[in-house]
Amino acid sequence: MHYLPLEKMEKLDTDVVDETPGAFLPSKILELAIKVFRHGLDQVLSSLCVLCWCSEEEIKRFEDEFRNKLDTSFTKEKERAYWSQDDLYKKNDKAKLQSLCKKNGISSDGIKHECVKRLVKKLNRNPPPVLEKYDGKLFSLPNYVTQIAKFSVYKLREILRFHNILDCGTKDELAIRVGTLRAGRTHLVFQNEIHAIQDIINATKTLIRRQKEHHLTDPVVIHRIRKFLTPTTASLNMIRPRDSASASAKQNGKRLEVPEEVTLETLDEVFRPIEDELLVYIGVDSVENAPEIVAGLLDAIRTVGVRILARWSKEEIGDSGWKTGWYVGSVLKHNKERDTIEVEFDTEANVIYTYKVDEDVKANKIRLAQSTKRSIQNYEEVCQVGVVVEVMLEEDELEDTDWTSGWYTAEVQAVDYDDDEVDLFFLDKPDFVYNIPVLPNLITGKLRLKEKLF
Repeated sequence: MHYLPLEKMEKLDTDVVDETPGAFLPSKILELAIKVFRHGLDQVLSSLCVLCWCSEEEIKRFEDEFRNKLDTSFTKEKERAYWSQDDLYKKNDKAKLQSLCKKNGISSDGIKHECVKRLVKKLNRNPPPVLEKYDGKLFSLPNYVTQIAKFSVYKLREILRFHNILDCGTKDELAIRVGTLRAGRTHLVFQNEIHAIQDIINATKTLIRRQKEHHLTDPVVIHRIRKFLTPTTASLNMIRPRDSASASAKQNGKRLEVPEEVTLETLDEVFRPIEDELLVYIGVDSVENAPEIVAGLLDAIRTVGVRILARWSKEEIGDSGWKTGWYVGSVLKHNKERDTIEVEFDTEANVIYTYKVDEDVKANKIRLAQSTKRSIQNYEEVCQVGVVVEVMLEEDELEDTDWTSGWYTAEVQAVDYDDDEVDLFFLDKPDFVYNIPVLPNLITGKLRLKEKLF
């Protein structure tokens, strides 16, 4: 939109953007993303590149700078909390401390605790005791936000950092986050930011579709020449009007290509990574609360090859250098007798970890990856007589036949819930009825819903 001529922009419905100042400002989107995706942006980089129109290098640099600023301010808050324990800090205002500094022949510059630090050293006073370290026990915190708000900014930030929640914002915002954490509702901490990202994604899809529609009816690119030109080359070209549209992009030699495979049909796939990742932070969803398919979720986790998420706590990570949070892995093996699974994580190849399915699911230590969970949401719809589905058949399943591997359309003829199987016939070969398991094929992406009954 930034590069559209006014005449074309007026034809778009930009109400959602007009009502949200800075909706597509890269820094605004990235700050929202950093708040929401507290385990890093690596999984959503491709989507953010399109949403912000920035390169991966620029996004990573922004994230590093943002977190470095937070680390610096946190260190300053810790120093302030430490020296504020001294009586000089408690009994004197800044003007009085500055006067004492001048009287003792030392610098009076800086903020209050810096004056106290210099005076303690000059007067050979005993330094304050070491700050008490937060031990991670949420039950030891007050139940009410009004009481939590009495903590120092440093203490609030220390608590949030321990639980891997972003510690930026005002003291009131920090206190509310700690209160939400204390109440066991971590998934609500950045709900407003989650909804903001979802709104921006939806607005982006809508605007792209409408821009494409207008381009079909009015494909002419409007060019304007400034009366007083800046010493740069033209910012627009007939072939790809958005390429290198800013002078800074040209000077830095950077160029962000529009993915060639992006079409109106594949637009949803462009934002699929970030939408999947958002679901992880929304909290327990309706699928997990539906009694009729909870057993299906457990069975899915026990399936070899399925993608799952495993939560690593601060205690489990220790001094390894890893961050606390959810990590993506694949199930390699399931032990029926012990009901355990062996998992290999994407970030640590050739290392196997063992989880107890029923116990660790209840403890919220493992869960299905959202791509798998979304497939299971179609379970009830697939298990209906007369519904039309698509089945992927591979070469090893088609030996001694004249069929080729690929997707085949079929209609469900019967359902066996006890054995998790359906009978179906392929529309290309209606003379034979085939029996296939439902859940394993949904999980592995070999079975999908094509047409709903209603």
